[in-house]
Amino acid sequence: MSVGKATRPAGGERHLRRVLLLVALMAGPFGFLMFSLRAAGMPDFAAACQAGAPYYVAAAYRGQIDYSRPPNSQAPSVLLFQDTPENRVHHALATFKQVGAVWGLAYSRREQAVYAATYHKRGLPYGPAGSGGIYRIDLRTGAISTFATVPNAGGREAGLAMGNGTRDFDWYQARFVGKVALGDLDLSGDESELYVVNLRDRRVYRYETATGRLIGSFDHGAATQEWANDARPFALTWYAGQLYHGLVNESGAKPFVAEVYRSEADGSAMTLVASVDLRYRRDRVELPMDRARLFEIEVKWIAWSDRDPPPRAQPMLTDLVFTDDKTLTLALRDRYWDINLGWVLERQNRCIRLPCDEVNVYLTTDQMGFGDLLVANKLPDGSFAVTTAPESLQDSNAVGQQESALGGLACAADGPGLAAGIYGVKRVSAEAILGLEGVYWYDKATGNASSLEVLGQPGNFDVYRLLIEGPAKRAAADNEWFKMYADVASLGDIEAICAPCGPPPSTPTATASDTPTATATLTPTATSTGTLPPTVTPTATDHTPTATATPTPLPKPVYLPLLLREACDPERAVADVVLLLDISSSMTGAKFAAVKEAARAFVGAMHFPADRVALVTFAAEGRVLAGLTNDETALLRAVDGMALESGTRIDQGLLRAQDLLAGRRPTATPMLVLMTDGLQAAEALERPQELAKELRDAGVLLHAVGLGTDVDAAYLLRLAGGDPARLHLSPQVEELVGVYLRIARLIPCPASAFWSGR
Repeated sequence: MSVGKATRPAGGERHLRRVLLLVALMAGPFGFLMFSLRAAGMPDFAAACQAGAPYYVAAAYRGQIDYSRPPNSQAPSVLLFQDTPENRVHHALATFKQVGAVWGLAYSRREQAVYAATYHKRGLPYGPAGSGGIYRIDLRTGAISTFATVPNAGGREAGLAMGNGTRDFDWYQARFVGKVALGDLDLSGDESELYVVNLRDRRVYRYETATGRLIGSFDHGAATQEWANDARPFALTWYAGQLYHGLVNESGAKPFVAEVYRSEADGSAMTLVASVDLRYRRDRVELPMDRARLFEIEVKWIAWSDRDPPPRAQPMLTDLVFTDDKTLTLALRDRYWDINLGWVLERQNRCIRLPCDEVNVYLTTDQMGFGDLLVANKLPDGSFAVTTAPESLQDSNAVGQQESALGGLACAADGPGLAAGIYGVKRVSAEAILGLEGVYWYDKATGNASSLEVLGQPGNFDVYRLLIEGPAKRAAADNEWFKMYADVASLGDIEAICAPCGPPPSTPTATASDTPTATATLTPTATSTGTLPPTVTPTATDHTPTATATPTPLPKPVYLPLLLREACDPERAVADVVLLLDISSSMTGAKFAAVKEAARAFVGAMHFPADRVALVTFAAEGRVLAGLTNDETALLRAVDGMALESGTRIDQGLLRAQDLLAGRRPTATPMLVLMTDGLQAAEALERPQELAKELRDAGVLLHAVGLGTDVDAAYLLRLAGGDPARLHLSPQVEELVGVYLRIARLIPCPASAFWSGR
């Protein structure tokens, strides 16, 4: 999962260049380069589905940009991925700064958008909309917005830092896991309504997707039971015109059950359709006892507990998926994953004696949790019988645990089968008892895992490859310690960017023209590179799908013999950016605080030392508070030092920015981000337009941001050269940070860096 520059895709041109470079590398120095003549943007999801290689999105909790760094708000919270040969072509759709930690995901084929619901996990933040936030990620543009804020969701305030390396960090919030914020969400068959579980008041909320309007809410299915106060709803799915939701009895007392209810869209006709006694016998798991020994234990589900340290095996029924009309799969997640601290700075002695010839990394027993996958079969009366033994789906992992599910499920009608989040899909190294989170795909006929994708890959792939394949470093002395940020990283919900399994949905499929792409991305192989769980029967065959059996839809690709010598890697494009900020006297109170926070967020989204940013302000005059620099500390200090003045002379600020960008680097993308809440002084009304044209003609990407309701949108659009994609209106101050983060994602390589100036 290469994060870095991948966190700021800039539309079709940027994606096409990345594809071309990858294909060129795979083809070799004299290979033939393949690309489509169509304008390339996000992948062509419909074509990928038809090819049997659908894309998926997953909620990710690693929060890490590389192994040596602590948690970072720029790490991906929502990932886009396929089953790939090298487990590496993953894209960050949203970061923790943009949406915080989320669980529930739902895909709208009509809108080509992903909805994501806020989740409460110890040590990870909420997004800007707080504990009730539902976010909408537009897969055509990459734009992220707040769709709705669910009321009465409880939880902490937004803006939590992501860990400090100590075990007691954020401990008070551990007790609220599964009790506040939001659980799963899903769309109706025609995608006109969205449903989400409020974990605090334990009700299912209904929203109109066209407007974000709250239609109403209703109680969970066990609300009339004697143990209603102990019922914890979470899972949600829409199937064949009805809504299903799952819950558990948290108390551990009789009945200690997980249950599934079915209802109409408004909660009427509520019916219990499946129940499983959580005292069933689970498979045994292996745990590290010390540096040399393992022991096996049977991990039984137990009642929820908020004590410190938290006990493992506290069940949450987090996801439900129909693979066909007669088969319902239930995913259980261990609440322990989310109440235990994920980010602890571990220091371990490299070796006992000299010379040191190996590196051993052991996870202690308090860093493991285990979920489960259960299959329910439909009975003649319409209910479902849940099978607990023998296991229908083999969720053992590469580390040796027999129960390793993470609680997220997906199923694509044109995909390779059921997909499930798993911990420990692959060892980090031969000596390490340490797994990486990822996804298994299951063959529906056998229940065996047929393929996998490793998603727990912080940092660039070269670092990851070195960690797996590189020789162990020798220690200089027997007391040398090595540092790592040990985590209990995992995945949340998984959603296929494809038609779901089961009956054909009523929503028409979006046309392929809505999501143009280079067709080179649509033919990944599904060959696994990791250790798969043992099969149930020795005669089971490999069911790994390939994308070559199905032809790619028109238009056909054109094959050209090319040897590229690009001057810029689109994944690592560098930028020289001037932030031009209005500090006129009208920017008082919440406006000025929002401007400072947005500027800090933008600086935080840059990739220093490669990028450079300058800070220029304007009122009656333009002032350079920081020239183009890669000193993040100096930039943040300049932001903090801003003070309001009188006057609004945009032209004076543009003159200062023009001077700075005259010294830009030829290999860097020049960008100017202008923000104002008002109008240019009348005595020089057209001067900003003249200067803006000079900047655009010089190749500078000019983005205009209007804050508040008094801005002249038409005037700002002219400043941006008439390009609506470079006009950003923020009527509410709380939206400004999101606007600046979206702009930070829109930095491409300069055109001069590419073949034929493309």
